[in-house]
Amino acid sequence: MTSEIQMTELLQQIRVQIEDRRAAGLYPPGLEQQLEREFAEIMSSTNRRYFASKDLQAQLSHLEDAFVRLSGQISPRSRIPGLSLVHRLVGKLTKRQVLGLTAQIRDVESIVVVVLKMLGDFAESQEEADSRVVRELSQHVLDRVAVVDHLAILITELEARVRNLESHQGK
Repeated sequence: MTSEIQMTELLQQIRVQIEDRRAAGLYPPGLEQQLEREFAEIMSSTNRRYFASKDLQAQLSHLEDAFVRLSGQISPRSRIPGLSLVHRLVGKLTKRQVLGLTAQIRDVESIVVVVLKMLGDFAESQEEADSRVVRELSQHVLDRVAVVDHLAILITELEARVRNLESHQGK
């Protein structure tokens, strides 16, 4: 608990120092934006999406349209005279099997549509999780950079004190 409070206080001190240095112009303009762009670049290269969600939505729409058209009914018309009668006869003989098969295909297709929608939802939630993780990591990295910066200042101050003590002992 105490170390958490000390860490929080230290981070607050560091943030104040960063703001002071930023105001003094010690940090180059656009440094934070550059870091944000670099993290966005990292995010784009580590993106786990295997397909674009817009493409998935378009394909699902095509699949659902095909699903609606799937009826098991085929037109008996033919451009060859007399063949329409043969088509009607074959259609009547196979109607039961074709309609049964069509019903089975519709059942399977409806499950496929549900699964694809679930995969799309999963891909989107995974992308959101990836973005959140990268944002959190970027904040942690910035905090660590601030700590390192603070430690560098402390070391520089200590080195100056040591040189000062050494120069006084040499006299």
